[in-house]
Amino acid sequence: MKDGLSEFNGLLIGTMGHDVNNGLSAIILRAGLAKSLIEENLECAAELQEVLDCLDAIVEASEIVGLQVDSLKKYVQGGRSFWQPIMDIYGQSVLPKDIKITAEEGLERIYLHMNPLAPAVLENLVNNTKLHGQKATTIHVSYEIPEEKELSIFCRDNGIGVPPEKKRLIFNKGFGDNTGLGLFYTRAILEIDGIQISEIGEYGEGANFEIIVPQDSYIMRHQ
Repeated sequence: MKDGLSEFNGLLIGTMGHDVNNGLSAIILRAGLAKSLIEENLECAAELQEVLDCLDAIVEASEIVGLQVDSLKKYVQGGRSFWQPIMDIYGQSVLPKDIKITAEEGLERIYLHMNPLAPAVLENLVNNTKLHGQKATTIHVSYEIPEEKELSIFCRDNGIGVPPEKKRLIFNKGFGDNTGLGLFYTRAILEIDGIQISEIGEYGEGANFEIIVPQDSYIMRHQ
């Protein structure tokens, strides 16, 4: 167990360090572009809009970097799992503004026993939709509790989906066109608390990630 925890700590620091560096690179690039456009005296409205878009991207990248650093600090200082409302996890997540999140009624009554990195799970799933969903615009979060046993949480988008031959590969480290760390990191965070994730959507109809929570790791509060 100790060796496994050390391995995860190494993975955590390496992955978040990689993501933080990517975020900082995005901030520097966008800031430089905005500065160049300003120095060119903003000759037309299109250039002004481009500057505003750059500034929005800078703010978004800065928020993500700040959250990643805060999550790392919380985990290193004592990353014990605790009971947290699923809507609090959502509220602590920094998400892209161009992806709309809708939720099934009743999710607000679910509490999960998870570690402090829980918001990163939702962030990575939403960012995965933004990067690979091919013009996806929405994610709907729903749930099922078959026979009142383990809880299944579904995150389904309206994008292109995942080809059958890639459903298992997308969780492997280094797989994909971007960093190849997002879904690999997501699975690692969930496995700390014995939670599983898989992709079960129909290709062409959107990605659908199923998160299976053990019976002793969730509570359904009464209204």
